[in-house]
This record gives sequence, structure tokens and C-alpha cells, in this order.
Amino acid sequence: MTVGELQATPAIAHPGESLRSSAVVAAILASFVGVLAFAPNLANSARAAWLGHRILATHAVDLRLGAETFTAPGAHTYEGWLGAVIVALAGAFTGGVAVVGVAAFFGALAVALVRTRERGGGAIACIAVAALSTVAALGTVTSPTATLDWLLLSATLLLVERGGARGAYVCVALAIVWCNVSAQGLLVPGILLAAAGAARACAGADSPRVRTLIRAGALAVVAMALTPAFLGLPLRGATYLRIDPTFSGLHAWQPALMPAHAYTLGVVGLVAIAALFGVWRRDRALDAVLVVGGALFAFLNAQFVPEFVLVASPIIVTIALAALRFDGRAFHRSATALGFCTAGAVALVAAAFAPASSEAGGATHLPLGLVAPLAADGRAHRIYCASIDACDAFVASGDPNLRVFMDGRDAAYPHSVIEDQTTIAKVRPAWRARLDAWKVDAIVVRSSQQLAEVVALLPRIWHLRSRDGTALLFVRTVPPR
Repeated sequence: MTVGELQATPAIAHPGESLRSSAVVAAILASFVGVLAFAPNLANSARAAWLGHRILATHAVDLRLGAETFTAPGAHTYEGWLGAVIVALAGAFTGGVAVVGVAAFFGALAVALVRTRERGGGAIACIAVAALSTVAALGTVTSPTATLDWLLLSATLLLVERGGARGAYVCVALAIVWCNVSAQGLLVPGILLAAAGAARACAGADSPRVRTLIRAGALAVVAMALTPAFLGLPLRGATYLRIDPTFSGLHAWQPALMPAHAYTLGVVGLVAIAALFGVWRRDRALDAVLVVGGALFAFLNAQFVPEFVLVASPIIVTIALAALRFDGRAFHRSATALGFCTAGAVALVAAAFAPASSEAGGATHLPLGLVAPLAADGRAHRIYCASIDACDAFVASGDPNLRVFMDGRDAAYPHSVIEDQTTIAKVRPAWRARLDAWKVDAIVVRSSQQLAEVVALLPRIWHLRSRDGTALLFVRTVPPR
């Protein structure tokens, strides 16, 4: 059965079965929202809120790092202004509760679109895979900007797969919005042009769909420049998408920090199923491109695991069910019970795995409690954070005396700074010389990290001033050499 046949096959179900299906999907989505609210990882929300408030106050978007960093002031950067404003406005209403709620809402909508994209009666199975695997990847950032990326990606794929010519051109408008939300909007022209190549392989170069997708892809390329960064966004696309090999050593982007079950269930498992059931046929060229491209992004950057699962699960699950020749109605009935079990399993993942996942991928909250103790003495400080997202707390404070080595805007920093960041975090040779050269006088590190153990062995040089949960603040007592 080809993709076209799968897409053209209507889902026929008894009204009672449709009602049960809707109830199962609702239960899965409700539990998914609960998980995002129960164990959020809002690692970049503080910095995004700070940037959003600054944009609202000044009515301008700053495309350079400021004095909040001492290693690269004036370096070019790009943070989606629209995403930052959304976080700032969400935080203005009941603070963190609204931020978590907005993130969960966007995430649930993204997972819900998986059901719309499925093609052959496996809606419950598709949404179960997407929900479970996305929850398993909670070590990644789940701030509103991240889950909005999930939603925009799902919407783009739905328009390309189902929207026809009109959907392709709607993707151009979506690219404009998405590029102003985050750099992931750069994916839109890539998806459109990949779809054009796949359509050419299936239907030939003279197909009207090929011409439509190529025109839409070209317009989307132009749309990438319709941001405050203008040509800076497409020209530094690999860096802003954080798939540049330079970032592989950064603590926040290492795949090894993902919990094992996330990669096993979310990436390796789906790729294995794709290989087993033959996604790689010519009449499924777009499916093959999406699965391979999504897996590549996920392996290059662990924080793309949720995006890969949302892209691949409707494709792979549908093809697997067709290859196994499951009877649609019989499977639907058995999957109803499975779906309710999945809803419970999602909640179980939250209780059993999400805390560990958050610990692996970064603290569940920023070390905001360390800002006041360091600022209390009124002196200027140069702060190094072993996990770069932790420095967002000091950037968001707006205190001019608290300047950081490197924060979550990692794409803006020179390669030399990134290398020094990695050298110090991993306690490589010359790590102390790097700290001295940059005149760092404060270190923020989690108690489980190797750097914390080593610094604790140097009490005459580094004094433990304060702690916030697992985050420790060491202050230099001896001037750097």
C-alpha cells in the first residue's frame, strides 16, 4: 500500500468506537499535560522572559550580546523575539504557573496533531508513541518556546502532507512566524524542498505538485530573511539550530546526558521499526527523508528527540500496522484498552523517570537562590557555570555587577570560548589556567558534577558560599594568578 493509498483510505469506525477513541486520546493528552506541568524543565524561560520584557520596554530587538557576559560582549546573536515576548506575557499572568500552562498547552496541541497526521486507523497507537516518547525526553527543554516549536513543526508537516497547493503556500506564512519565534523556522524551506524532491521521485519532474513545492520552498527561503536578523539567520543556520559540531562538547547538548530510556524508546526504537518495515521505498520517499532527517537531527543534538518522535511516529506506526496486516476495527477495539493503559503509563513515566531525566539534562529549576547571596556584597563578579543554562539566572537578574562566562545563548559565543567552557566543565588539563586567564571569581556547579568534587578539594582558593538544591556557589578567596 502506497502513501497515497494510505492517505486516501478513509477511517471507517462505528460511532461508539469513535467516541471511545476520542476518550482515549483525551485521556492520553490530559496525562501528557499533567506530566509537563508536574515535571517542567523551563531551562531557558528566565532568559527568554528577561529578553521579552526588554523588547516590550524598548520596542527594539538587540542582536548582540551585552555587558551581561564578559567573554563575548557585542557578539552577534539571535533569539526569536516573538517567542521571548510570548514567555514574558505568559509570566506576567500568575508567574511561573502560566508559563508552565502555556508550555503544556502547546505541547498537547503538537501531540494532538499526530492523530490528524496518521493515515490508516492507528490513531491511538500513534498518539501513544508520540506522548510516551516525548515524555521520555523530558530531559530536554520544555519551555513555551520549545513546545511552540513542536506545534509549528507538526502543523508544517500536516500542511505539506495533507494541505495540497494551498497548504504549501500557507507554510510560507508559517515560516515567517516560526523564524520570529525561534531559529527552528529554518526547517520549513528544508521540509518543502525535501517534499519536492520526494514528489519528483514518485511522480516525475513535470508533476504540478513538484512545481508548487519548489515555488513554496523558494518563497520560504526568502521568508527566512524577514526577521530582525535579516540575512544573519539563514547564513548562520547550522549554528543557530545547534547542529554545529562545535556544540557537541557543551554540557547542555550532550546526548549522553539524556536518560537511556529516552534514546532507546524515542530514537533507536523508531529507526529500528522503520528499517524493519521498509520505509525506504521509492513511493515513500518523503517518509524516508523525514525519518532519516529527523533521526540525524536527534543524534546531532539530543534536544531534537521530541521533534523526531512527533515527525516519525505517524509515519512509522502506520506503516508497521499495514505491514503486519492488522484488522483496523479489531485493532481499534484492542487499542482502546491499550490507550487507557498508555495514559496511566505516561503518568508513571512522570513519577519514575521525569525527575531523573531532569537531573540528567539540567536542573529542574534555575539556581535563582544563588543570585542574592552573590549580589549581596555589591562587588563585581565574573561567574562561570558548568551548565550554561544555570547562568541564565544571573543574566535574568539584570544586575550589572553579575557578568557570566557563557549563558544559554551559546550560538553567539566564539569557538574559543566554547572550548574553554568545555575544558573547565570537564576538568581537562589547564582548566585552572583558563579560569585564571578569564579572571573568574565565582563558580556555579551541580553537586553531582566532577568539577564540584575537584573545586571542593581546593578550600583555600574556592569557598562554598551558598547552595540552592543541588546547585553550589563557590567564590574565589585568592586572586587569580
